[in-house]
Amino acid sequence: MKKSYRFSTLCITLAINGCTSDFKPDSSATGEQIFQAACAECHQPRDENVPDVLFDLHPKNMNAGFVKHKIYTGSIRMPKFPHIKGSKMHSLSTYVLAHSISK
Repeated sequence: MKKSYRFSTLCITLAINGCTSDFKPDSSATGEQIFQAACAECHQPRDENVPDVLFDLHPKNMNAGFVKHKIYTGSIRMPKFPHIKGSKMHSLSTYVLAHSISK
């Protein structure tokens, strides 16, 4: 019973606070390089036959503002990336949008 309680407490804490990644992109990194270093471990092409498409996004989310917010703040299952900012965030969000389709 104690293990279950501890695990539940950990999950709730992570959900409330979110996880934060310490990833910091190199000053010369491109959007693709940042994606490969920070994101590709969890985000693979959605279809092996179409390797250029990483995400299916709702039409209202097919914009840089949504992508930047998602990267910077994270979500329940995705860590925050607070060290990706400015031109690096722009490069990464541009790369993500170029490799996404509207669902």
